[in-house]
Amino acid sequence: MFTFYPTVGPAWLHPYFIWFQLVGLAVLVSPLQLKAVTLSQQTNARELVFGVAVTSFISALFGQIVGSIMFEIMYWPMLIPELNSWVSLWQALTFLYPIERVIITVIVVFIGVPLIRALRAWGYEIGGK
Repeated sequence: MFTFYPTVGPAWLHPYFIWFQLVGLAVLVSPLQLKAVTLSQQTNARELVFGVAVTSFISALFGQIVGSIMFEIMYWPMLIPELNSWVSLWQALTFLYPIERVIITVIVVFIGVPLIRALRAWGYEIGGK
């Protein structure tokens, strides 16, 4: 939706911006996401890391999309009415936000995997069985 936001969406001004969302969409609709959900319920550390990483990657991209929609709604046309400003913005963010989202995914894995293992050690089941 944010890609095709009227007038200022990246599809109209800088279509290259959506390349990373397309990667995320491919992961989401592929069997990889289903496998990640299954593996996140395993006790093997390597499988758990993979499951948490894929799931958090999709989640981080979804958060970026929602944030972009909110940004477009709040800033156009009141605060940033110039279309050239939007083009510059999308161009600057094209390679910046993927780095940010990968860093978020890595941080979630480093925090989430030990947390899930600790909760399981205390008898809590994450993901349901």
